[in-house]
Amino acid sequence: MTDQPLSAPVRDTLLDHVESDARSGDFEALWQRAHTVGAASRPSLVPPLALAAAAVLVVGLAAGQAARIHAGGALGAPTPAWEEPVPLRFPVAAPAADAMPHVRIAVRDASDAAWARAAAATPADQQGALELRRALTSLHHRDLDTIREHGVRSNTAVGSLLASEVHLVDLETARAATILGTLREDSEVGPIATRYLALLDQGATGEGLAEVSALALLGDVPNACRHAPELWPETTPEQRAITLQLAPALAACVTGG
Repeated sequence: MTDQPLSAPVRDTLLDHVESDARSGDFEALWQRAHTVGAASRPSLVPPLALAAAAVLVVGLAAGQAARIHAGGALGAPTPAWEEPVPLRFPVAAPAADAMPHVRIAVRDASDAAWARAAAATPADQQGALELRRALTSLHHRDLDTIREHGVRSNTAVGSLLASEVHLVDLETARAATILGTLREDSEVGPIATRYLALLDQGATGEGLAEVSALALLGDVPNACRHAPELWPETTPEQRAITLQLAPALAACVTGG
């Protein structure tokens, strides 16, 4: 049989299983899985998969040594640590242990299929956090439709704020203002919503400042900086202060700071 390279989905699935077995400390299952899957696929896969299993075994033993607990002569499995794959504008709780490898892949691949696998591995009470993480991760791709859709689906105040910012950028000011009005009292995003509303109450210039602030906060600082200097000469000191509180990144393009 002619060897063919593994497709990305097959590779990721194999790596997920290997990482899951290693994380749980079930190294016997890890080793058996490598051989079983390799044998079921083609003989040439057995050595690479066996080596991969051995490598994960060694790395797992070394990395988790300090965290393991000696109990009755047996070593317990290390507690997995979560490091956010990308910087997030707002913090999101770490995913459930079983979902961690799937979330990492979803953040990396940014594909619907990868996010669906992450959702399947995530407990029901963490689905909202997963939706919010997807919305926040999409800021790095400037994918406004995904930011808005999954922000709303997260059923969180942060997700609603993100959706309102997309409406502002899309010049849907009335829809944005309606959402922002519901967020005034929220402890996390209330101050941000209040600043947006203060700008929206100050005519066309205020609306323009709200739009460029939202554009900057949604990750598109270059475009925001192209438009903000056009508005700046017409602004009041109060408007300028509110805008720079909202989007400090604009300072460099409107004040030279």
